[in-house]
Amino acid sequence: MTQLFVKFVRYNENTLSSLIQKTIKFSTVFEFNDFNEVRYRPPLFDSARTKNSFFLQELAPKLRAILQTKIHNHSFRSNLLQLTTEHYRKEHYDEVIDLLNCGSYKELLADPYLELLCKNLAFSSVGIFCISKIDVFKDDSAALMFAHYADNLSGLALIYEIDETSRIKKIKYDGHIEQSGGPINRVINWHNSIYEDIEMEDFLCKSKKWEYEQEYRLFSSAQEKIKSAQEWGITLKAILHTPRFSDNQIATLKQINQSIYHQKLFIQEIFMSTIGKNRFEFEVHEGSEEITCCTLCKRIWHQET
Repeated sequence: MTQLFVKFVRYNENTLSSLIQKTIKFSTVFEFNDFNEVRYRPPLFDSARTKNSFFLQELAPKLRAILQTKIHNHSFRSNLLQLTTEHYRKEHYDEVIDLLNCGSYKELLADPYLELLCKNLAFSSVGIFCISKIDVFKDDSAALMFAHYADNLSGLALIYEIDETSRIKKIKYDGHIEQSGGPINRVINWHNSIYEDIEMEDFLCKSKKWEYEQEYRLFSSAQEKIKSAQEWGITLKAILHTPRFSDNQIATLKQINQSIYHQKLFIQEIFMSTIGKNRFEFEVHEGSEEITCCTLCKRIWHQET
């Protein structure tokens, strides 16, 4: 069984490339708009752990070997700079910035900065694909997200079909957000693209203020952010746009639909309801029609046949 989800995006070259190549993008938390996403703290320095022989003999050498390689990676250092600027303790802030600016990368492997580097390894290793349930169209949630993520209503709402058996995980919206932790070997697992041990508190918990988004997530390696949608059991079924989308842009979508999707994509302009329901709707001959999973499936099925 499958479900329909929506992703609101800007209309630009990256979006067009995604449509043509049938790909999806996995982003890191450094690209997100919520500081609460950066919450993981590796528990390296408690006395029980530092006396643990397994940590000292097995995990610590592996961790240092990974960090010795990653510290020479430009993307890793860029993320480290952002993490330091936005979240790091001020007593070491100037030292870290100076070491980054002067290229003294090996000195960052010293104990005072090890926790920071481990956090950066965690956030740099986990790629996240975010998507929302189609139910956001039941009220004005879709309008808020269309304005927020899709360039002030001038972008697109991409409707995807995702198999229920996929590795998709639901966001928990909790008013009380705590730092997550857990064994340090989880960071090594994430670096090696093993995500079974990702817990709610790591990358799946957000403030209740975001609950209207009804968000779900998929996890993959952040090393290659662009992935084949088909390999993840994700199929683009429809593209919705508002009246702010130009005729030339519509023509481009129709050309892509014809040449790449063999006219199977349902492409439709949508409008805000004029009868006080505060939601997007389709315009039909007899009036208007609510955008739901049922109505979308009906129109997608009609388009495909």
